[in-house]
Amino acid sequence: MKYAHLAIISIALLIGCKSSSSYDNVKVVHDTVYQRIYERRMLSGTNKDSLVFRVMSYNDTLAYTALLSLFLEYRNENEFLPYALHMANSKNFPEACFEVYFILTNCSGFAAVDELPVKEKYLALSFLTKGVEAGNLNCKGEINAYIGRRAIKVLDHNEYMQLYLKEK
Repeated sequence: MKYAHLAIISIALLIGCKSSSSYDNVKVVHDTVYQRIYERRMLSGTNKDSLVFRVMSYNDTLAYTALLSLFLEYRNENEFLPYALHMANSKNFPEACFEVYFILTNCSGFAAVDELPVKEKYLALSFLTKGVEAGNLNCKGEINAYIGRRAIKVLDHNEYMQLYLKEK
């Protein structure tokens, strides 16, 4: 009799439980715990296209982070550049500024900014200084290392952009 009650309760629990695949109740919060939950839910039931849509349409920073981790997982960072450029320009997202700089320098086969062609160098430095202005610590560390290697004056983000546009 004791086992019959246990069996009935187990069957009722199995029938009553159902999995939900809707993301309507996911609250976008800029907290690391909620970010991990959001990434797991977004990556488990959806594909890369929906993350791209959220980044490009809504400037969703959590979707951007999830998309970045997806690109890093498959080691194709170069393909991430358009999304980083979009978030750096439209949202002024500091992490995206660093990603643009990082992709232009490290993922292009160059070890340092000075090895880049002139036009790409100005573009990379433009986003690096934009990240510094936005308060990104990675950008600050990179710019300090760049200044430390040579005695130069670091230009403003807009000044680097002007140099970039003048180059042919």
